[in-house]
This record gives sequence, structure tokens and C-alpha cells, in this order.
Amino acid sequence: MDQTIQSLGSRASKAQKVVQQLYQYPITNAEKASKAAGISMPSTYTLIEILESKGILRETTGGQRKRTYVFDDYLRIFK
Repeated sequence: MDQTIQSLGSRASKAQKVVQQLYQYPITNAEKASKAAGISMPSTYTLIEILESKGILRETTGGQRKRTYVFDDYLRIFK
């Protein structure tokens, strides 16, 4: 996980904050991620897209609004 996050370059520190939050609350949304990282909503959506492409987050609602994301790898530990 750390290697994946470090590969994000300038976004790594913000991504790390979101991932730290995900360890406590593995289901999140853009608003919660924005608060955790301390970034604007447009920046949060970009970061979420990156985290999805890296397989860290998975969108679960299938809608355009009020999307929910899950930290699958972490939740699999408990199954």
C-alpha cells in the first residue's frame, strides 16, 4: 500500500491522509475524503479517481451523485 501511495508523487501526502482515514472507516464518500485530506471537492474527486485506478477504492453505488467508496483490500482481511 505504501509503495502504491508513494508512486502518486505530489498527491501522495493527501492520499496517505485518506488511506489513514480508511483504516478507521473503510467506507467513505467524497465529503469525508475531502475533510480527511484537507483539499477542495474538485481535488478530492481527482484523488478518488486515482485511488480507484490503483485498486485502493471501489465505488459501490453506481450513481452519479452521493457515491460511496469502499476500501476492499482492508475489508477482505476480516472475511
